[in-house]
Amino acid sequence: MRKGDTVVVLDGDVLVHDMWKSRFSEHSSEVSVRYFTQGLDVVDFITSLNKGKE
Repeated sequence: MRKGDTVVVLDGDVLVHDMWKSRFSEHSSEVSVRYFTQGLDVVDFITSLNKGKE
């Protein structure tokens, strides 16, 4: 990971999200972490990022 990166976590289990939140807590000032439970929400998120680059 590099400073400014966005990490996407996709899992239907909120407990898994909590585990990743704990893992990324020490990097919270360096990276943005987005949590999703639905694959289509991730696709929408990535699509919205790409639209900003057009």
